[in-house]
Amino acid sequence: MYKLRFVCFCFIFFQAIVLCQTRIDVIYLKNGDILKGEIIENVPNDYVKIELPGGSFFTVKYSDVLKFTKETPTNSLQAQPQNRQRTEASGSENLEKMMYYERDKKNSGTAVLLSLVITSAGHAYAGNWGRGLSFTAGRIAGAVLAITAGIQTNTQSTYVGSGRYYTSETVEITSWYYIGIASTLVFSIWEAIDASAEVDRYNASMYNRIMGKKPFSLNVVPTKNGPQVQLSYCF
Repeated sequence: MYKLRFVCFCFIFFQAIVLCQTRIDVIYLKNGDILKGEIIENVPNDYVKIELPGGSFFTVKYSDVLKFTKETPTNSLQAQPQNRQRTEASGSENLEKMMYYERDKKNSGTAVLLSLVITSAGHAYAGNWGRGLSFTAGRIAGAVLAITAGIQTNTQSTYVGSGRYYTSETVEITSWYYIGIASTLVFSIWEAIDASAEVDRYNASMYNRIMGKKPFSLNVVPTKNGPQVQLSYCF
């Protein structure tokens, strides 16, 4: 009797060990991807590093994580008998592409700041230096107009006797000075806004090249009340 109990205890004990050993870590991301493997590094509120079954490693920020769970491979296979590995591979590939995109995409605020400090620098940051040259030309033209036509120097000579003349100069600010300064400011602000838009176009082009789809799409959807414009975003 005692031997039978001992055998049953050992059987249950070893089953529990096997079950614990076969349980895998599962990370659900906010973008819908699911990572399954073994968590090898976990820094709370910062990042978590997981090793996938294929041997690849991924580092995920805590801000992108929806929840952590554990599951057994058998349950996972029953839930997704044929497509699990394909889905995991696709999700891992998409995650890797998204991480590459997030790493290399440009910041529109940086482009605005560079444009305000150095003309054409924002467009150069966005990868389109030539477009920034037109705004540079406009800013220079406004400055030249303000200096040449907006500032006039008047010279006046007054005879003081004994063949001597007293010469005086006066500087007059005309309306062209203010027009030139205003033009320079307008081109500066316009350049900063356009540089920000140029960064958005650069990021959209890179997203399309990496992910194989456009983040934004504009479609015309026919309805009973007439055609409607639909704007969609691809995650």
